[in-house]
Amino acid sequence: MVWRRLRVAADTSLAALHFIIRIIQGWGDDHLHQFHIYGKGYDEALTFRIIRSGS
Repeated sequence: MVWRRLRVAADTSLAALHFIIRIIQGWGDDHLHQFHIYGKGYDEALTFRIIRSGS
């Protein structure tokens, strides 16, 4: 298991956070990901639907 601690602005989108994590870890865009915030899961498909819809 790898742990990193980083600080981002409160208004950082999940898509931007994913990009930041990829850069820090040295990953390409070939890793599946999902964020869990207060017990709710957010995955790549949801993140990109939100970006496209603007909400």
